[in-house]
Amino acid sequence: MHSVFRPKHQKLILQCYPSPKLSTAETKPNQAELSYLVFYASSRRTKLEKVGEFLLKKTSADISHKRVGHLKVTLYILQELITKCSEDLGFMTPYVVNIMKDIVDLGDLSTCQLATRVFVTYCHTLQPIQRQVFSST
Repeated sequence: MHSVFRPKHQKLILQCYPSPKLSTAETKPNQAELSYLVFYASSRRTKLEKVGEFLLKKTSADISHKRVGHLKVTLYILQELITKCSEDLGFMTPYVVNIMKDIVDLGDLSTCQLATRVFVTYCHTLQPIQRQVFSST
Protein backbone atom coordinates (compact mmCIF):
# COMPACT_ATOMS: atom_id res chain seq x y z
CA MET A 1 0.00 0.00 0.00
CA HIS A 2 2.82 2.42 0.84
CA SER A 3 4.12 2.60 -2.76
CA VAL A 4 0.70 3.68 -4.09
CA PHE A 5 1.10 7.04 -2.39
CA ARG A 6 4.66 7.76 -3.56
CA PRO A 7 5.22 10.90 -5.64
CA LYS A 8 5.77 10.26 -9.34
CA HIS A 9 9.49 11.12 -9.27
CA GLN A 10 10.08 8.49 -6.56
CA LYS A 11 8.19 5.80 -8.50
CA LEU A 12 10.15 6.61 -11.65
CA ILE A 13 13.49 6.43 -9.83
CA LEU A 14 12.69 3.16 -8.09
CA GLN A 15 11.60 1.59 -11.39
CA CYS A 16 15.12 2.20 -12.75
CA TYR A 17 16.60 -0.30 -10.28
CA PRO A 18 16.78 -3.91 -11.51
CA SER A 19 15.78 -7.05 -9.67
CA PRO A 20 17.86 -7.68 -6.54
CA LYS A 21 18.57 -11.19 -7.87
CA LEU A 22 21.21 -9.88 -10.29
CA SER A 23 24.83 -9.90 -9.23
CA THR A 24 26.52 -6.59 -8.43
CA ALA A 25 28.72 -6.89 -11.53
CA GLU A 26 25.74 -6.98 -13.90
CA THR A 27 23.70 -4.29 -12.17
CA LYS A 28 22.55 -1.65 -14.67
CA PRO A 29 19.47 0.56 -14.67
CA ASN A 30 16.35 -0.39 -16.59
CA GLN A 31 17.03 1.64 -19.75
CA ALA A 32 13.41 2.34 -20.72
CA GLU A 33 12.56 3.56 -17.23
CA LEU A 34 15.76 5.63 -17.09
CA SER A 35 14.89 7.35 -20.36
CA TYR A 36 11.45 8.25 -19.04
CA LEU A 37 12.92 9.49 -15.75
CA VAL A 38 15.35 11.78 -17.62
CA PHE A 39 12.52 13.09 -19.80
CA TYR A 40 10.41 13.73 -16.68
CA ALA A 41 13.24 15.40 -14.75
CA SER A 42 14.24 17.63 -17.65
CA SER A 43 10.72 19.00 -18.11
CA ARG A 44 10.98 21.40 -15.13
CA ARG A 45 13.73 22.46 -12.75
CA THR A 46 11.66 21.68 -9.65
CA LYS A 47 11.34 18.09 -10.80
CA LEU A 48 15.08 17.86 -11.31
CA GLU A 49 15.63 19.08 -7.74
CA LYS A 50 13.14 16.53 -6.37
CA VAL A 51 14.89 13.75 -8.28
CA GLY A 52 18.26 14.86 -6.88
CA GLU A 53 16.91 15.05 -3.34
CA PHE A 54 15.37 11.57 -3.52
CA LEU A 55 18.52 10.08 -5.05
CA LEU A 56 20.52 11.52 -2.15
CA LYS A 57 18.14 9.95 0.41
CA LYS A 58 18.20 6.64 -1.47
CA THR A 59 22.00 6.73 -1.56
CA SER A 60 22.14 7.12 2.22
CA ALA A 61 19.79 4.17 2.69
CA ASP A 62 21.72 2.03 0.20
CA ILE A 63 25.02 2.82 1.92
CA SER A 64 23.64 1.89 5.33
CA HIS A 65 22.38 -1.44 3.91
CA LYS A 66 25.58 -2.02 1.86
CA ARG A 67 23.66 -2.24 -1.44
CA VAL A 68 26.59 -1.63 -3.77
CA GLY A 69 24.58 -2.63 -6.84
CA HIS A 70 22.00 0.05 -6.12
CA LEU A 71 24.76 2.63 -5.65
CA LYS A 72 26.08 1.80 -9.10
CA VAL A 73 22.61 2.22 -10.59
CA THR A 74 22.34 5.58 -8.83
CA LEU A 75 25.62 6.62 -10.45
CA TYR A 76 24.36 5.54 -13.88
CA ILE A 77 21.19 7.59 -13.28
CA LEU A 78 23.30 10.61 -12.31
CA GLN A 79 25.46 10.16 -15.41
CA GLU A 80 22.38 10.25 -17.61
CA LEU A 81 20.88 13.26 -15.81
CA ILE A 82 24.17 15.14 -16.04
CA THR A 83 24.52 14.61 -19.78
CA LYS A 84 20.86 15.12 -20.71
CA CYS A 85 20.00 17.99 -18.33
CA SER A 86 23.22 19.99 -18.68
CA GLU A 87 21.40 23.34 -18.99
CA ASP A 88 20.04 22.97 -15.46
CA LEU A 89 23.05 21.26 -13.94
CA GLY A 90 23.37 23.91 -11.24
CA PHE A 91 20.14 22.68 -9.66
CA MET A 92 21.62 19.20 -9.34
CA THR A 93 25.00 20.29 -7.98
CA PRO A 94 24.35 19.93 -4.23
CA TYR A 95 22.94 16.45 -4.75
CA VAL A 96 25.66 15.31 -7.15
CA VAL A 97 28.42 16.48 -4.81
CA ASN A 98 26.87 14.92 -1.71
CA ILE A 99 26.11 11.61 -3.43
CA MET A 100 29.69 11.45 -4.74
CA LYS A 101 31.12 12.23 -1.30
CA ASP A 102 28.96 9.59 0.40
CA ILE A 103 29.84 6.93 -2.17
CA VAL A 104 33.57 7.67 -2.07
CA ASP A 105 33.50 7.59 1.75
CA LEU A 106 32.12 4.04 1.53
CA GLY A 107 35.47 2.94 0.07
CA ASP A 108 34.30 0.30 -2.43
CA LEU A 109 36.88 0.39 -5.24
CA SER A 110 34.62 -0.41 -8.22
CA THR A 111 31.97 2.03 -7.05
CA CYS A 112 34.59 4.73 -6.46
CA GLN A 113 35.93 4.20 -9.99
CA LEU A 114 32.45 4.62 -11.45
CA ALA A 115 31.86 7.69 -9.25
CA THR A 116 35.09 9.19 -10.56
CA ARG A 117 33.94 8.75 -14.17
CA VAL A 118 30.59 10.35 -13.36
CA PHE A 119 32.29 13.26 -11.62
CA VAL A 120 34.61 13.82 -14.60
CA THR A 121 31.55 13.94 -16.86
CA TYR A 122 29.96 16.40 -14.45
CA CYS A 123 33.02 18.68 -14.51
CA HIS A 124 33.25 18.60 -18.32
CA THR A 125 29.53 19.34 -18.65
CA LEU A 126 29.54 22.47 -16.49
CA GLN A 127 28.94 25.56 -18.56
CA PRO A 128 31.55 28.36 -18.32
CA ILE A 129 29.15 30.59 -16.38
CA GLN A 130 28.44 27.78 -13.90
CA ARG A 131 32.19 27.27 -13.42
CA GLN A 132 32.57 30.94 -12.54
CA VAL A 133 29.77 30.75 -9.98
CA PHE A 134 31.22 27.64 -8.34
CA SER A 135 34.77 28.95 -8.25
CA SER A 136 33.65 32.16 -6.53
CA THR A 137 32.04 30.34 -3.58
